[in-house]
Amino acid sequence: MMQQFIWISCTRNSIIMEKIKDRYDITLQTLSTLKEVLDKFELGNVPDEYILEVRDSINQRFKYSIDTFWKFLKLYLQEHLKVTLESTTPRAIIREAVNANIVSEQDAPILMDCITSRNETSHTYNEFLAQQVVDSVPGYYKVIYKIMKNIPILEIE
Repeated sequence: MMQQFIWISCTRNSIIMEKIKDRYDITLQTLSTLKEVLDKFELGNVPDEYILEVRDSINQRFKYSIDTFWKFLKLYLQEHLKVTLESTTPRAIIREAVNANIVSEQDAPILMDCITSRNETSHTYNEFLAQQVVDSVPGYYKVIYKIMKNIPILEIE
């Protein structure tokens, strides 16, 4: 009976660790698609007639990148670090990530701004706001990418 419990426990842990690694990879993939369109936009490789489409693409890719990022953090905190979460909102997850030393005190306000920008662009379309978000996304990208690269994912076995 004890061997069966150990086997089930080990299998559950392997499944959880694989899920964490998969979410990590997915988050990096979403960031890669965001970086791809940011590079085109920043380098001016976009014909004038496509500027609005590229800007909207940046906004869309930003939204799904921040969503996959905070959801990865949630999974990592709960399953790997065994943090009991009082709330599972994006802002609460970021605060818990600061407490767990995954996110620095300096980066936390930037991530909170990311959440605000994401929410504002999701519920209404405003030309001025869309451009403001696009102007902020390169800085957001750098912070999120740095945090992801500093997570010791290889230690998850």
